[in-house]
Amino acid sequence: MRPFDIQQRVLLCQHCSAPNPVPIVGGQQFCGNCGAPEHYEARRPAGPWAGAPTTDEGTRLAQLRAQDGQSLKIPESLLHLVADSGFAAAKVQEAWMVYQATRIEVKTTRSPDAAERLYVLTLLGNNHLSTSGEELRRRGLLETSLETLYLPRHQQALRATLAMASAKEGDRRSAEAWLEPCDPRALDLESDSAYRMARAYLDTVAGDYPRVLAVLGREDDEIPIADARDPTCAVLRANALERMSDLEGAVRALSTRMGKEGPGGRMAMERTIESHRQLALCPSSMPRALEAHVEQAASVAMASQGGGAGKLMLGLGALFIVGSLIYGVVGTLAGWSDVAEDALAFSFGGVLTAAIGGGMFWSGHKAAYLRRHGLRARGVVKGIQRTGTEINDVPVMEVTVTVMRDGLPPYEASFRQLMEAQLQAQLLPGVELPLRVHPSKPSEIMLEII
Repeated sequence: MRPFDIQQRVLLCQHCSAPNPVPIVGGQQFCGNCGAPEHYEARRPAGPWAGAPTTDEGTRLAQLRAQDGQSLKIPESLLHLVADSGFAAAKVQEAWMVYQATRIEVKTTRSPDAAERLYVLTLLGNNHLSTSGEELRRRGLLETSLETLYLPRHQQALRATLAMASAKEGDRRSAEAWLEPCDPRALDLESDSAYRMARAYLDTVAGDYPRVLAVLGREDDEIPIADARDPTCAVLRANALERMSDLEGAVRALSTRMGKEGPGGRMAMERTIESHRQLALCPSSMPRALEAHVEQAASVAMASQGGGAGKLMLGLGALFIVGSLIYGVVGTLAGWSDVAEDALAFSFGGVLTAAIGGGMFWSGHKAAYLRRHGLRARGVVKGIQRTGTEINDVPVMEVTVTVMRDGLPPYEASFRQLMEAQLQAQLLPGVELPLRVHPSKPSEIMLEII
C-alpha cells in the first residue's frame, strides 16, 4: 500500500506507538507489533469544505497580515524534547510516551491546552519521522492526531501535511482528497498558510506554475504567510518563477527571503529542495541566490571581527610609517633638530597601529573564509568573557561553546565576537547556536549570524 493512500487507514498503537492498518469501519484489533488489543471507532467522514465567505478578500488578507510575525511557540513543558525542529535523539522514547499521554488527555478532557501540546508534538514527530524515513509511522502519527484533535486550525494543518505527503509519492487523487475538506479562505493565518502551502505544492507537482503564483503571490510577503511556512513557500514561489522563464525574479524571491531568515530558515529552504529532489526545484535560481547571500554574509562576518576597522588601521599605520620616513629624510637634509627622535616616535606609533590593524584584518579575513567554506555545526554556550578589546565602544567577547557535529563526539571550542547588547542578551549559557567550523581545523569556529 502507499503510505498516504486516503482509502486506507493507519493509526498508532496507544501502547507501543507502532503503525497499524485499521479498518475504516473500526472494530477490535490487535497490534501487529506488541499484540495489545485495541478497539477503534469508525473513521469520521469529512466532506468537502462547504463554508461561505463572510468577508471580502481584501479585508481577510489584512486580518491575516496582522497575525504575521508570530512564530509558533513550543510549550515550555516540551522544550526538553526538542532539537532541530524535531525530537532530540536522546529523548525519542520519552517523546512518544508524552505524545500518547497527551493524546489520552485530549480525548478524555478536550482541554485546549492539551490539544495545543498534542499538535506541537505531532509537528515535531512529523519532522523526526520525515528525517528518519519512517513513512508508515509518520502516516499513523498524522492520522491518529487528525482523529484526536478537534480544533479546525489543527485539523487543517494536518490535512495539508497529509496532502503534501500523498502528492510527493505520486498519489494525486489522495492528495486532493486530503485537502478537499480544508477552508481555502480561513481567517487565521496558520490555517490559511497550511492550505496555501499544500495547494502550491500540489500545483507544483502538477506543473501548474501560474496557479502556484496565484496562491503564493509573485513577490515575497505579497501574501501573508506564517513564519514557519515562509521558507518552503519561498522555494515553491521561486521555482514557479524560474519555470515560467523569470530567472531574475526567482533569484530575487529567494534572496529576499534569505535576507529575512536566520540560519535555520535558510537551512529549511535548502532542505525543501533536498527532500523533494524528484521535483528539481529552483535548479538555476538557488545556486545563484546562495552565492550572492554567502558573499554578503562573508562581508558581515569580516565586519563582526573588526576586519573593516582593521584594514583602516593597517592603512593608517602604513601611512604613519611612510610619513615618518619622509619626515626623517627631509628633516635631516634640512638640518632640523630632534628629527631622529620625532621620526622614531611617529614610526613606532605607525608600527603599533599597523600591527593591531593587521591582527584585526586577519581575524576578519579568517571569519570571511569560515563563512564561505566552513562546515555547518551547532554549539551550546558554556560561557562568555571579556577580552579587554573594544571597537567603536563595542566590546569583543570570547564565547566558549560545546560544538556538536554529525558523526563526531562533542568538543569544546571558542570564538571571538563583536558583542552588541542585543546579541549579548541572546547568548546565555545553554543556548544553542548555529556555527561554521573550519574544514580542516575543528578548533576554528565562528557564529553564523546571517
